[in-house]
Amino acid sequence: MKQTNIFDFLIESLTHNISNIEDSRKQRTNLIYSLKDIILSAFSIFYFQNKSWLSFQRDVDTAKGISNAKTIFGISDIPSDNHIRNVLDKITPESFKKVYEIILEKLKDIGVLDKFNFKDEYILVALDGTHYHSRKKYLVTVAKVKLVVKQVRYIITIVL
Repeated sequence: MKQTNIFDFLIESLTHNISNIEDSRKQRTNLIYSLKDIILSAFSIFYFQNKSWLSFQRDVDTAKGISNAKTIFGISDIPSDNHIRNVLDKITPESFKKVYEIILEKLKDIGVLDKFNFKDEYILVALDGTHYHSRKKYLVTVAKVKLVVKQVRYIITIVL
């Protein structure tokens, strides 16, 4: 991978890792959006901290034929927010572990983390988080005469 800066390395590493993630939609033949476009679109929302960013990018792309989503993130087709959530709900966080490790190693190698070393064993990290989306899903189980209702809440959270 040839990069000009750490952001390019981040995007290239993420893009490369996407090819290792199983796409549960593969059985369907009418896919409109690639898994790469869906994951990079989700990342771009968190990067710009604006939940209407993708909608704006779709409008710009329609009017001008090009957008920051395409030029910065390499997104070919911009999916809707709901489509992103529906696909990402089926992907485990562990799927991104390898890319996290690659990026962390790169940051160590180029010395970015040196100023955060603490007692030669630890790295001090300032965390900021955002709670972007949640939804409720009810699971209903009927066993003989007894009705059991369990509520499951799915939450999309990122720690920056």
